[in-house]
Amino acid sequence: MSLRKRGSTWWVDFVAPSGERVRRSTETGIKAEAQQLHDQLKAEVWRLQ
Repeated sequence: MSLRKRGSTWWVDFVAPSGERVRRSTETGIKAEAQQLHDQLKAEVWRLQ
């Protein structure tokens, strides 16, 4: 899990299979929602590569 809280917003940060670093805001202050978005983004990146 690569979630970080900056201020009141959670951010995702992980490395794709290609070595590209993916960092972006989840635009939510709720950790459960941020975790769900993280999992969806990571799965999509791995599926596409």
